[in-house]
Amino acid sequence: MGYTQAPFISPAFYREFLLPCHKRITAFAHDHGLPVVLHSCGKIRPLLPGIIEAGFDALHSMEAKAGQHIVEFAEAVKARGGRMAFIGNLDIRAFESNDPKTLEAEIVPKLKAVRENRIPYVFFSDHSIPKSVNLKTYEYAQNLFQKYGRY
Repeated sequence: MGYTQAPFISPAFYREFLLPCHKRITAFAHDHGLPVVLHSCGKIRPLLPGIIEAGFDALHSMEAKAGQHIVEFAEAVKARGGRMAFIGNLDIRAFESNDPKTLEAEIVPKLKAVRENRIPYVFFSDHSIPKSVNLKTYEYAQNLFQKYGRY
């Protein structure tokens, strides 16, 4: 619903046109005992109040290069009385660097913040892992998660 600088639509447009549909989708899934995950690339922070109201159970991907951060999202959800899990927010560019120090600088602070704030979280990047990411890099990321992601 967004690109790196802003949402594609205004919050008013979201509320008028998408929110009613999102509410019907989440209500249907919840009536059947199913959780609902919303995926959106881009900067969607301005749409978060409507996303919370729609009743999504989890949000993916909180694109890092769009300036979004998991703690900011979690605090906004909590402030509005909502509950939501989060998936991703690890900048794919750090993975693509295949540099352990770059990857660690991206992952460790976020995992510590997730743990300290007890944010429901699924470890993942903010985009799919491309072929350019070495297996050793991904294994290193998984090891960082094992070391810093438990709470």
